[in-house]
Amino acid sequence: MLKISILFVLFTSQPGLIAQQWVKPKPLMTKNILKTFFETHLMYPIDAMKYKEEGTVVIAYSVNENGIIEERHILQAVSPSIDASALQLFDLILWNPATKYGKPVSCPASENSGFPIKYNIKKFNKLVKKRGYHFINPASLHVDESKKIYNVNQVEELPLFISDSIFSTDSEAVDNYNPKQQKSIRTPNINPSSTSALNQFIYSQITYPEEAIRLNISGVVRLAFVVEINGLLSNLVVKETVGGGCTEEAVSIVLKTKWIPGMKDGLIVRTLIELSIKFENPANLKNKHIPNQSNSGM
Repeated sequence: MLKISILFVLFTSQPGLIAQQWVKPKPLMTKNILKTFFETHLMYPIDAMKYKEEGTVVIAYSVNENGIIEERHILQAVSPSIDASALQLFDLILWNPATKYGKPVSCPASENSGFPIKYNIKKFNKLVKKRGYHFINPASLHVDESKKIYNVNQVEELPLFISDSIFSTDSEAVDNYNPKQQKSIRTPNINPSSTSALNQFIYSQITYPEEAIRLNISGVVRLAFVVEINGLLSNLVVKETVGGGCTEEAVSIVLKTKWIPGMKDGLIVRTLIELSIKFENPANLKNKHIPNQSNSGM
């Protein structure tokens, strides 16, 4: 049996790193989750694709002792539109501060080699086929531009899980691009789903890990993440783990979810939430039924 509950909490950083003389700042997201973040969020500017602009943007940045980016600028440019796109992505990332002898310290840009973001049209086209959308349709023109992350107690409308798509693979938007009048992208009819629909989605996707079954492992995986103004997730971190592959399975499924973003004062805002997924080993159930072992649903 798999049970799911959803909670909304304040964001806290990951556990402290082992004390070392000097550790550079790094994103809260692990390397693999950060890779998924770029795969889902990367949007290639239409004009850059039309004019075949490619390259790696390198961003210089400074991070204070609280993990806040204080300053960032383009260290290596590609083109104005690509540079702007890279900065938009970079600004969504939350950071662990640098540490010296285990204590958080500020890190100036001069101490960093720069943060690279690659833009390659051929790889992006492959990515579009893999993820199933080319553009992210804006939920609203009325968005909070401050990049501030709000707790659920601060928003008036909570993020809602959706089963429909707010994304488009309309290639005509690229072929017919006019830099003075960009073609608007179709926005489909979106029907918000309840928590039960989120539960149903996870049931239909998740597979109880064989190792967890063999070792009779049960427990609750707790994940914290930000629902961005585009309805995608960012900054997913694991707050509580379960062995036997359960944590990895929970992360994999949650990264697939899409949402209607939260709202405050009539503006679309970034919202922090926490999701808890309970893994109950089927070996402990009376009917001995193994849920979703073949990923075929209940």
